[in-house]
Amino acid sequence: MENGDLLFSWSGSIGVYIWTRGKAVLNQHIFKVVPRENVDKLFLYYTLQVAIEALKQRTHGSTMKHFKRSELKRTYVSLPPLEEQKKIVEILRTIDEAKHQKKEKLECMKKAVMEKLFTGEVRVR
Repeated sequence: MENGDLLFSWSGSIGVYIWTRGKAVLNQHIFKVVPRENVDKLFLYYTLQVAIEALKQRTHGSTMKHFKRSELKRTYVSLPPLEEQKKIVEILRTIDEAKHQKKEKLECMKKAVMEKLFTGEVRVR
């Protein structure tokens, strides 16, 4: 697998991921998902996130949660026309970017507050 590949983990850390750590090899608990023609990869990524949440309710195993292939085969996702998929992705990416920017700002604020608290610049009573 390579950067940008869409991965589906069905056991352990159940989820869908976009790989960002360079060339690597898959193991038996992770599938590389290759979208069909007229399916936007990022639309599939977001759609699978929703589908996986439902699948997590039907996991098996006590120490290493997983779901059976039959559960996966019974899971269907809606595929609107490609142009609509792209518009949906645009909306969701905008939200993800805003969330990321807010998280970065909060981290900066936290560091600044910690520095003031731990250096004694600000006293708490």
